[in-house]
Amino acid sequence: MSKPSWDASELARSALSELSERERADLMAQEFGKITDLQAICEARNLLTERASEIIADRYVDHLLGEVAA
Repeated sequence: MSKPSWDASELARSALSELSERERADLMAQEFGKITDLQAICEARNLLTERASEIIADRYVDHLLGEVAA
């Protein structure tokens, strides 16, 4: 069954989409600071670390490929 359009997650995503990336990151960091569930924090950290690794790899792929070819 699909989520209704008034679903809280969708409303939050809609509101967050109006913020800049920096504003979203700041807000999410503040909200994550309120979480006391260690497992939830670790899962979020792991997802963020994975995303950061993807961004770094995308940004430096040409440099890395150049080193391999040399």
